[in-house]
Order: sequence, then structure tokens, then C-alpha cells
Amino acid sequence: MDIRGRTSGSSRVADILRQEILSGRLQPGDKLEGEYLLAAHFKVGRQVIRSAVKILKGENLLRSAKGSGVYINDYIPGFATGKPPVRIGYVYYNNPLKENSFIESYPLLLQQAKEKKCELYFGLENDAASLLQFVCNHKLDGLLLGGYIDNALVKKLNEEKLLYLLLGNYKLDEPCNMLGKDVLNNTKNALATLLKKYRFTGIAGIFSNMIHLGPLETLEGIRQAAEENGVPFDKKMFLSAEEGSGYPEMKKLFQTGVISKNTLLYLSGQTFSGAARAIFEKDPERKDLPYLFVDKGLSSVPYPELVGCFLYTANGIAEHALDIFLDLYHGRKKQFWQGYAPCPINITQETEEKTK
Repeated sequence: MDIRGRTSGSSRVADILRQEILSGRLQPGDKLEGEYLLAAHFKVGRQVIRSAVKILKGENLLRSAKGSGVYINDYIPGFATGKPPVRIGYVYYNNPLKENSFIESYPLLLQQAKEKKCELYFGLENDAASLLQFVCNHKLDGLLLGGYIDNALVKKLNEEKLLYLLLGNYKLDEPCNMLGKDVLNNTKNALATLLKKYRFTGIAGIFSNMIHLGPLETLEGIRQAAEENGVPFDKKMFLSAEEGSGYPEMKKLFQTGVISKNTLLYLSGQTFSGAARAIFEKDPERKDLPYLFVDKGLSSVPYPELVGCFLYTANGIAEHALDIFLDLYHGRKKQFWQGYAPCPINITQETEEKTK
């Protein structure tokens, strides 16, 4: 509740408290802070607080409990129908929409927003000024943000006191609200299971980029699993897709002569289609197909029959993003909050023929 710079009369204090109640930031049944704390918070006398509380009691917004304090009324006439929806921007920032998972998550979030009485607005913004204009144009209460997020943007959002939740893994110096995946351990544990099950002679991979924290943590998880299970690891066998498709990188790996059915090949979700095209061209009958370990879910991958292991069975970030944002909005979680979305791992059952 930010009241700095506002006037101090009892009617104005009542206006602020009324807005906090009707917006849902103060919920029915919540206990109001005591007179001393409210007076200090609003920088007014206790009598002003008493008068403001009296105004709101007359409107059936507040009630007193003898010996306990003042509470938000359990039943507020018109509250259910008059409460405005929380307006949230779902924005991909400073990057062409190459990460399909962001757009694929939108229908799920739209359905959740409908169930939770929120309004969701999709946007693609390239700089802080246009992002803030997007917030103003749609009168947003906050943002769910993905894309290329840096310290400068986070600092600006903090200065503007704009509520936001970053979706993904970012290495930032500025304090922020962030929902990511435990990428290193998810990758390491899944790969360790595969390395114990199959007799791979090597590991390779194609990433959409090697700049962000997520891909770097993935590579480290692969390295640790390989080292702990006695499988050769060569960083040169892990390529970054310059064109984003993964096609030229897959062709390059084939040219090295080290890719075979005894190779485990990690593919990020964005590079799978291009890599699959190169595989079909190289091996139409797929007799020497490497074991594909894909950082994606089954439902979002074409040619799932090519894949040995899908790292994730669901988009854990999308499933939890709205709940975390609303917890921050209503004060159930404190800023600055950071945590991991649970992301189940799906080790598919494969015949031993693939790695013999």
C-alpha cells in the first residue's frame, strides 16, 4: 500500500483504504493494522485514523471485534460483482518471438486468467519506454515478463514501483521477482538416469543460444552427469544455433562423423524442427538415428517418434506464473520473491536396440 505524497485528511485516508479493499489487496476477513501503526504509516494523528475507520464502518467495509481490533467485513455488498479484475500484461521483451514456448503458454494463461477473474494482455515490446507505455495504455496492474531481460530494465521497473514477475532463469544484480526452473538439477538428474540405462559413447547438443543463464545451466548439468557416469564430454560438440533453426548445426555435427545411434543428442525445443530436417535428409530410414534428449514437452514437438526422452512433461512456469503473480499482488508473497516451478521429467521407455 503506497500512500506517499497523498493528503492526510480522514476522508483521503478512507479513500485509500476503500480502494485497497475494493481492489482486493485487502481481503474480506483481513485484520487492519492498529491505530498506532496506521497513524505512523499515513503520518497523521490517531483521531484521523479513527474518523477514517468510522467512515468505512458506515459503508459496511470495516467491522470491529471487541478486544481484537478492526477487520475487513466478511461480506461486502456488491463486492463480488463490483471488484475490478486484475489486469496483467504478458509481454515478451526485446527479442523477436523465437521461443515458441512463450506463445504456446498463452492459451493456458488465458484460461487461468478467466478462472481467476483476471484480464490478460499480450504484448511484444522492444524497450523500457514502449513497455511502460503498454502498461499505461492498458491500465495494467502488473506484468508477466519473458525474453531478454537485463539489469537496466529491472532497475527501471523497480524505480517505477511496477509489479512484475520474470518468467525464466536470469542472472541479474538488481533485486527482482522471478519464477524459473531448476535447470541444472533437472537436466543432470534426467541425463544421469539415461546414462545408467544406456551405453552411450558420446554426448552432443544444439542450443538456441549460449548466452542466457538457462542454456549455460543446462550445459553444466550435462557436463556433471557425464563426468559422474564416465561418459566423454567435449564442449566443442555443443553448438549454438546462429540462425535459430538448428538445421546447419545438425548438418555440421553429422560432418564430424561422431554422431551415431550410440550418441545422445541434446536439443533445445527451438532447434528440434531444424535438427529433425537434417536427420531426415541424412538418414531417411533412421537406422542410425542418435538418441534425442529434447528440452520440451511431448505435445509441443513434431515427429515425437524421433525422441527418446522429453525433459519436461509440462510447462511448469506457465502453470504457476499466474498464482505467484497474484500472491505478490495481494501481498501473500513479499517482494522480492524468487523460486523454481516444479517441472516433472518424462523418461520415455525405449528399446535397448537404440543404443546397442
